[in-house]
Amino acid sequence: MSAVPSLPRAIVKFQSNTKARDKIFRIVQYGSRFIVWYLTRQSAGGHTLTKKLQKLEAALGLSRKLFRMGNSLELAQKVLDALTLRDPVLRQLAATAESFKTIWLLLDHALWFGKVELIKINLPAVSRWAAWSWLIGLAASVSYNILKLSHQQTQLDTVKLQMETLGRYDLADSLKTEMHIHRLSFWRHFCDLFIPLSSLQYVNPGLGAFCGLLSSVIGFQLEWEKHIKPFKPR
Repeated sequence: MSAVPSLPRAIVKFQSNTKARDKIFRIVQYGSRFIVWYLTRQSAGGHTLTKKLQKLEAALGLSRKLFRMGNSLELAQKVLDALTLRDPVLRQLAATAESFKTIWLLLDHALWFGKVELIKINLPAVSRWAAWSWLIGLAASVSYNILKLSHQQTQLDTVKLQMETLGRYDLADSLKTEMHIHRLSFWRHFCDLFIPLSSLQYVNPGLGAFCGLLSSVIGFQLEWEKHIKPFKPR
């Protein structure tokens, strides 16, 4: 097993991955949105810092829309992959999640073209459709993660009973690693739920921004473990 690289090398390696770099931008974006909400609540809406953070949040949001351009094709492929799952409930949940995320991302592409004024669209209406699509996709993802974790816990209990006889401790470790990823994914998707809920004005904007920040940190951890320091089950 290769050693974990030094911090400078780890940062360089992490930054070289587009998705990993996006997690850093996302943390700054939602962190800025939350601070703006907090300062505005403190009657500091006209503060210079507030205005600067609003510009930063808007710039990052628009840039990230551009970086996601074309990712809808990747999500569409995930829909096809989901249809190959054996469990009918997991298959339905995964296909629903990826389908609505694909729709959300296509609408997100349209929003970017609209905001840079390359095309003329009804921005508020398209934003609302995108929020609903993302919300449905996230709800399906949360349900998928819960059911998947339940199935994996049952598998892990069975493996633990057979471990001593088979001597296959690697099976338990593999399951624990998968469960760790699905557990983090559950919390990431659950926190993300509050972003479209906030856009649709069902929850406080501050809660949406804070949960967006939390999900961004969790996403950062998932990418860090994927590229830099893999999770080691105990």
